[in-house]
Amino acid sequence: MGDRDIEKVSSLLANQLKIADQRKWVEPPGPYDTIHREDESTLIVTSWNDQNATPEQLEAFLRRWPPSRTPIDYCGWIVADRGKSQRYTPNFNGLKSAFQSLIASENVSVSEIDRIAIENRVLPGKWMLYSDSKRIDELWGKVVKMVCSDLKKGTTKVSPKQEGDSHVICVYVEDYTNMAEVDAMREALRAAGVFWRIGFKPDVYTHLGIYARNQWNIRPSRYFS
Repeated sequence: MGDRDIEKVSSLLANQLKIADQRKWVEPPGPYDTIHREDESTLIVTSWNDQNATPEQLEAFLRRWPPSRTPIDYCGWIVADRGKSQRYTPNFNGLKSAFQSLIASENVSVSEIDRIAIENRVLPGKWMLYSDSKRIDELWGKVVKMVCSDLKKGTTKVSPKQEGDSHVICVYVEDYTNMAEVDAMREALRAAGVFWRIGFKPDVYTHLGIYARNQWNIRPSRYFS
């Protein structure tokens, strides 16, 4: 077989693999799907309440948007929202201004970040669960049912399939400084089958760009349990 024939066979195999890969994806978002834009991310959002959070409709949602078969081209996150009380309105501009003052005074610390988060009402946080594509659909299903059917409150989201084989599920609380709320959500996750050690990250760290190996040596995951 000559070089040209080898190139033709390689091209044919590549096209076949591409077609097979495309067949495994779910259908792209349609006119009846709710799409939100948040910063630079696209979210597929489904809202739940006492009327529609039935076992049948939850199963239909999970079949429609399995994370392992929803490509990153469709969205940045798949969201299940069971509602929250909206106890406060965040002041993101005030938060960032206060943080710049902390940087200028070389006073960036966990306690100071907590202080400006409370003052500016930027208090949500999330338990974070990591999984590969083989296990993510089952895990996501347990979390969705826990939030939407058992707790009947809260928000959770999952990352779709992207390069590599890692997904993350975020399960939110409204106030990361309220340890009773944080611990209650962790217990609910244990009841749903999440027995392994997981981390919790306040949203304020994300808003302020505090990630791993930051210059202030602040650990991005605030709690582990």
